[in-house]
Amino acid sequence: MLDDSQELQECCGCLVSKDGLLSEDVDHDLTSNSLTSKVNTRGVIKIFSDANPTGWAAVGAVSSKAGLRVSATHVQSLGEGGYALTETNANDANLGSVEKALLPEECGFIIGTEDEGGLGSGQGQCWCTPEDSDF
Repeated sequence: MLDDSQELQECCGCLVSKDGLLSEDVDHDLTSNSLTSKVNTRGVIKIFSDANPTGWAAVGAVSSKAGLRVSATHVQSLGEGGYALTETNANDANLGSVEKALLPEECGFIIGTEDEGGLGSGQGQCWCTPEDSDF
C-alpha cells in the first residue's frame, strides 16, 4: 500500500492456489498496520501475481505471472439507513522495470528481520486472510 505521498506503507504476500479465492478487508487486512502508524485514508493498493512460492519477493526482482483477477466490493450508504453494494473490476496495470526491481528491496526492508537488514518491528506488514475462509 502506498500512501497519497507515494510512500510505501505496507507489504505482504498472500498465497493463493490456482483457481483459489482470496478475500481481504482493506481497513483491517491491508491498511491497518502502516510503517509510520499513519492512518491512511487515501492511496494506492498494488496487487500483482508473483511466481515466487514464498508469497513475496524477498530477494531479486519480482517474477510477474499472468492470470490474477481482482475486484473490489464497496458498501455505499444511501442515506436514511439504506445501503447498496457495488463491485468494480480492477484494470490491468503492469509494473515497470524499476518498480519490479525496487519492490522486493523495499518490502524486504519493511518485512524482513533485523538479521536480513529489515526493520523487523512488525509495522508495515499487512495481513493475509487464509484462502476461501470468508465463504
